[in-house]
Amino acid sequence: MQQQEEEEQQQAAHARQDNGDGGESPVLCDAGSECSGNNHDDDNGDRRSSGPVAEECCSEECLLCRVDCRPEAYGITPSATQSLRQLMLIEASNFGMIPDDLLFCKVAEAYRVLIYDPAHDRGEADVPLWTPADVKHHFTKCLTLLPRRNVVSTMKSLTRIEKHIRLNELFQTDTDSGRREICPKSLDSYLKVVKTRMDMQKTLMGINKLDAGHIEASRLGVATAGGAGGGGGGGTAGEGAGDAMVDIDMTGESMFA
Repeated sequence: MQQQEEEEQQQAAHARQDNGDGGESPVLCDAGSECSGNNHDDDNGDRRSSGPVAEECCSEECLLCRVDCRPEAYGITPSATQSLRQLMLIEASNFGMIPDDLLFCKVAEAYRVLIYDPAHDRGEADVPLWTPADVKHHFTKCLTLLPRRNVVSTMKSLTRIEKHIRLNELFQTDTDSGRREICPKSLDSYLKVVKTRMDMQKTLMGINKLDAGHIEASRLGVATAGGAGGGGGGGTAGEGAGDAMVDIDMTGESMFA
């Protein structure tokens, strides 16, 4: 009897060892890979966490924040150097036109060609290399007040809500006749969500119009309202406004000196 109990204890110990030191079986994600089980995203992109979530952005760790890299947008003080402004114009000019992943790759590649490689050719070994993941982190985690991205993010959330109501709540089955009918309460909620999304679309059009004017002015070296004064903007509208963005020598600047 004692020998049987010892064998059972040994089997239990082997099972715990196979599952890890904590004795818990690994959690499998939808893709079949193991994960901790603490941070799962549902189909709508909402994070579910059973434990504390770390701070999303740390400016000390973000390579773009270190050099005060600011987006090109109307009313936002731009980056201090023309090199950074040129890189940020890539994002501003292509946002919404191509997938974000491709856009972040374009910014990282432009940085490598225009800043990183020339700096290393000059012997500046301390200049870091930006990866697409670094650029993505900066635009999605650090820049929390960029109007065009905030509006688009809200519109995507409204679209998900709209789809959920349409597929799961808009129709109901009558208990007597068995016929599917439209639920008036759900229809009212659905129309409110649609109207809000369309209003956000109008807001986005206004933002895009202002940003388009700012982008064109930036390419010509002209400051827009709110985009030249204070911070790292580089002074008044007259200072440095004579050089067009497309004509500057990108390889002659060092942001890390």
